[in-house]
Amino acid sequence: MVNSPGFYRVVWHPPTGTNYIKVNVDSCSKGNFGPIGCGGVFRVDNGRYIEAFAANLGFKDSVFAELMGIIMAVELAHSRGWRNLWIKSDSTMALKLLTTDSLHKVPNELVDRWLKWLLLFVSTAITPPIVPLVWSRS
Repeated sequence: MVNSPGFYRVVWHPPTGTNYIKVNVDSCSKGNFGPIGCGGVFRVDNGRYIEAFAANLGFKDSVFAELMGIIMAVELAHSRGWRNLWIKSDSTMALKLLTTDSLHKVPNELVDRWLKWLLLFVSTAITPPIVPLVWSRS
């Protein structure tokens, strides 16, 4: 039997403001270099589910998985024409990389996709121009 730290309540919180689509993203890994995956769930401001995604990313580190989850969420939102996007992630490292001038710290395999991700903001005028990335475990 596996020991569990206990149960805790998890509550979805709507994005601040109306007409936003909120995506909660997360990743998983078995070890810090091992099999990884990521996924996300999109909901409108009243909590109604609209779409989800998940991906097996092979063998990489956990930061790669967290970054891919956020990048894939923005790419999917862009392909659907969703411009008012609120992204929620619990990865402080990924959030730091995405909100600072940190291209030199992005894994080499992600640089091209990272640059495309940045251009989505310029070419599509996602509102607000900077995605409100929120660190939280709820």
